Amino acid sequence: MITLALAGLASACAAPQRAPAAAAGPSAEALPAARVRTASYELYAPNDAVAEAVRQELDRGAAIFERHFGVAPPLIGVMVFNSTDEMRAFDWAPFRARFRAVLPWLVQFEGDPTVSATGVEGQRAISHEACHVFLMAQTSVTLGRTAGPAARPGAGAPRSYGDPALPDWFDEGVATLCEPEALHESRVAQLRAVADSTIPLAELFSMEHPVWRQLQNVMDAQRAGAGDTARVPGTGPGITRLRVRPGEFGGTRGITFYSQTNSVLEFMAEREGPVFVARLGEGLARGKTVEEVLAAHARRLPHGIPALEQEWKAWHTTR
Repeated sequence: MITLALAGLASACAAPQRAPAAAAGPSAEALPAARVRTASYELYAPNDAVAEAVRQELDRGAAIFERHFGVAPPLIGVMVFNSTDEMRAFDWAPFRARFRAVLPWLVQFEGDPTVSATGVEGQRAISHEACHVFLMAQTSVTLGRTAGPAARPGAGAPRSYGDPALPDWFDEGVATLCEPEALHESRVAQLRAVADSTIPLAELFSMEHPVWRQLQNVMDAQRAGAGDTARVPGTGPGITRLRVRPGEFGGTRGITFYSQTNSVLEFMAEREGPVFVARLGEGLARGKTVEEVLAAHARRLPHGIPALEQEWKAWHTTR
């Protein structure tokens, strides 16, 4: 039994239609038979049941993304596989050439031991991962990139987590905004449990994702062992079936990072309006600091980080 879909929200996106045959890219025979196309994604899945389950979560993510960015997400490609062997065998080059960003996904079956890196069992939220990829595509539009991102400005080597033009906290925060309500509630509870040991905002806004390095190490180990991973370059996180235990990645700090990035962005959006998230993302992508964006666009939030942190903490205690 497929357990991909969580309780879906009514879609705020355009009604999906069957995707037309592509003018370029993989041959029709090479693509899965179940296909759905909207303005924001082109989805291919092993069968109609999987396609429908994934569609609900993609629509959820696209609707939330549009609410915070003021525009529908740019078109991305989503390819769902039954196994990592299928993922490895697929010819990615022509598929990726058709989109600004792509999301590979593995079907999760009942009894699958997979848990998310956040330590929340059974919540492999496609809407979360889709919003990472929507954000990558939107940032490419903002910066005028015709291809996917390569490296963080000033970095000597490409990064693999999220969009390199954006700080990790913002990339993760946007993805957590798109999650199902049950997972969102768990974020709030997790942050409440560590209220006395949250990450200082000055550190949060500049730090590397605390889970990512450990995730890379586990992926490397699994490739060398059971081989139950498959990597598609330039697609961001969330593409791997991992055998992990709740809280294994990043410990309490890793869980706090996810929950706190969500909380801080929700706080900003509540004070300034949802589309402030888009203004913040554009400023950060263009190399501005959080303080610079606040000074330019914030009308209700303080412009300094210490005052922002004080008000955010007071707001969070009332949730």
